[in-house]
Amino acid sequence: MSNWFNLKLKSGALQLTVFIIAVIAILLAAVLTLTYVHRFFIEQSKASIKIIKNSNDGFQHLFNSDDNRNDTLLFSKNDEENSYQIRTHQSNWGIFEKGWVETSYRTRKFKKIGLIGSSFKEENRPALYLKETFKPLVVVGETEIRGLSFLPEQGVKSGNIAGESYYGTQLIYGPTQKSGVKLPEIKKSVKNFVSQFISSNFQLTNENYLENGNPKNTNSFFSPTKYIKSSQIVRLENCSLTGNIIVKSDTLVSIRKSALLRDIIVVAPYVEIEEGFNGNLQVFSTKSIRIQKNCTLNYPSALILVNQEKEVANYSSPNNQIFIDSGTIVSGTVCYFSTAVENNFGTQVILQPQSQVRGELYCEGNIEVMGWINGTLYAHQFVSNKAGSVFMNHLFNAKISSEKIQPEFAGILFENNLQISKKKSIIKWLY
Repeated sequence: MSNWFNLKLKSGALQLTVFIIAVIAILLAAVLTLTYVHRFFIEQSKASIKIIKNSNDGFQHLFNSDDNRNDTLLFSKNDEENSYQIRTHQSNWGIFEKGWVETSYRTRKFKKIGLIGSSFKEENRPALYLKETFKPLVVVGETEIRGLSFLPEQGVKSGNIAGESYYGTQLIYGPTQKSGVKLPEIKKSVKNFVSQFISSNFQLTNENYLENGNPKNTNSFFSPTKYIKSSQIVRLENCSLTGNIIVKSDTLVSIRKSALLRDIIVVAPYVEIEEGFNGNLQVFSTKSIRIQKNCTLNYPSALILVNQEKEVANYSSPNNQIFIDSGTIVSGTVCYFSTAVENNFGTQVILQPQSQVRGELYCEGNIEVMGWINGTLYAHQFVSNKAGSVFMNHLFNAKISSEKIQPEFAGILFENNLQISKKKSIIKWLY
């Protein structure tokens, strides 16, 4: 009996020993697995960080490139341990450049796409660049100009319109420099693209054609462009269009406030936007852009009118004109381009009282400013239509300031110019 008890005790001890060994083995295996998984995720995190960093380096390569290429460039980047493949592609999306970067490491890929514009250092951003036309700038009423201003050699003086004089304590609230006989030059590649784009006849296939009237269309910028095209009037209402989409009419595009538009492009000789609209888009026209009251065009919107006529004869005509009505806010870029001989009394861009441009306005014709410009205005010449007369190079109750614009703002791409040093930067990331 005693021997049997001793044998049973020894067997139980052996089972306990085996159990303890098994538990220790499982714990060691768990520790080793945890260590491996931890190291694996650390390496993956490092690789992800390097891939993203190399993508940013790809965009720096695009920023440093003066040529707008429509082909894809491939280059390699090596560090101490790994080799990365970086592909870049640069093209246009409307008035802005579009950059695309893909970074590859082994089987992993990371893609980024964004709109590219140019920006100032905060201290270098001008409020006003008025071309040298050998006439002084005349300020009247509640006009206020704050920031660096480039002016004709004749400078600035106060004036009087319909019994109203200038009420400010200074003519310019900021430093001044002499302007040139030409406006700062926009990049040739951008202007060439705009001229070709605005007159091009897009050849469509079933794959890239969209029916107008569909309630909702979204298209990624990584995908081919989709189009809505008609030889008749196109009315955008009760619909949602987002992303890589171009709407083109041979006559008129009418945008109603019920339309939800984001990042698309609209092309037509005549474009009108209904009162109360809210969205962001780029508009290209050859005749007229009319924005009614209390609209909000969010950043980065753009209004681009290209005058293709040889001469502008009738200054009272709404043709060849960008009209921004009261209470409307345009955050982005407004441009009027022309090679025509402009009528001295014509008005090609009109900002009504209480309207705002938050960004940049570039006008190669005559402009009447009765609203506010928070950013930079590049102007060939001012006009003021008051009391039945036209006053040349007069500003009446205009507000122009570079002090309130967001420092991250990026807009028009310029040729290298010593007077306005700008650098490329991201306007917004696309999807």
